[in-house]
Amino acid sequence: ASVTLEASFSERLTNVIEFDSKIYLLQNNGLVYDFYDNNNVFLDLTKKVGAFEDFFESGLFSIAFHPNENYLIVSYSDLDNNLVFEKYYFDNQKNISYNDSEILVKIPNSQCCHYSGNIIWSEYFKDFLISIGDMETNGYSEKINVPLLNSEPIDTTSPRGKILLLNKELSNPDKLSVSNSIKTRNDIIGYGLRNPWKTYEYNGYLFVPDVGFSTQEELNVVNLNEFSI
Repeated sequence: ASVTLEASFSERLTNVIEFDSKIYLLQNNGLVYDFYDNNNVFLDLTKKVGAFEDFFESGLFSIAFHPNENYLIVSYSDLDNNLVFEKYYFDNQKNISYNDSEILVKIPNSQCCHYSGNIIWSEYFKDFLISIGDMETNGYSEKINVPLLNSEPIDTTSPRGKILLLNKELSNPDKLSVSNSIKTRNDIIGYGLRNPWKTYEYNGYLFVPDVGFSTQEELNVVNLNEFSI
């Protein structure tokens, strides 16, 4: 085996995205580089992205391109520590248009971590799937020898701890609420998750790795044929 150094960067890279035979490198502070264009900057969100020194998981998370239309979705933690999913269009020269961006989702996070923020285009649903963490640090109780877990991931009125459809809705959503006064969400593909940091879709199945606790990690395999829109 051999290793060749192709490029180096001033900040840590958080993601690598492939689309349309191109590779995009995401830097934590909000820069996206085009690997095949001499690592020139493809997208600059440094004025919007909050990459906090004390919050190691904060920063730029993911981008996903619409396969047919002229825009992409980007996710990041903003300067107020919200998890943001934002739409950016391309201009006539196929460059990013910064003047007409649109924030689609904004979820406040009072903690240092578990934002998730992953985005993929689902060929099955013909929609984007977005991942949202529980936004909790989750402590541990020595008295009862169990983790202190957050209830929001299993509450289907909350977006936290979920895989969600960005635009479409399910006709028969699961219903599990801690409050009868709040309407159940109808965009949930998966819930009960801690920090679903990546998703993959293949042959009618969705693969969701999730952060475990202490000594275990988790992989969920979802049969997408069980959903109807």
